[in-house]
Amino acid sequence: MKAEQQFAASDFLIENANDHHKKYAERIAEMLEESARARGIGIARRSAEYIAKKMQEGKAIIAFHKPSGQLAG
Repeated sequence: MKAEQQFAASDFLIENANDHHKKYAERIAEMLEESARARGIGIARRSAEYIAKKMQEGKAIIAFHKPSGQLAG
């Protein structure tokens, strides 16, 4: 079994998503699908276009891991 990493809330930067973040839409769509598959649940797939639209509308948030700068979700 893989050891789970422990993170604190202060390890993340959470922002209101906007046009600037659209470049992450494809990866976020993949992350959502991977998460649903790993948990064995059948949530509706969200396309990158749908996610980008929500970002443009100001109806999305995005998170980055502060130490690495990597997309967290």
